[in-house]
Amino acid sequence: MSLYNAKSAGHNLRITKFDADLNPEPNATYLTSPTECTCPAGNRATCRHRKMYHHLQEIADTSSMWDYERGIVVPGPEIET
Repeated sequence: MSLYNAKSAGHNLRITKFDADLNPEPNATYLTSPTECTCPAGNRATCRHRKMYHHLQEIADTSSMWDYERGIVVPGPEIET
């Protein structure tokens, strides 16, 4: 299972991949827009992060996660304040 979340970064999203224990994966955070991405595949016509951009834009800055394989939003961890 590949889980992602996003945080707003100006007109872009900072997309982060998480492991099964909901820990951020090292070196797996990329600045993404609909047309550009800082990931290793960012120079290609498209990449996974640009494909997810619009889904993640809807849940940016929340604890919800995007399950890439199933193409659905899943609840993220509750954060105590």
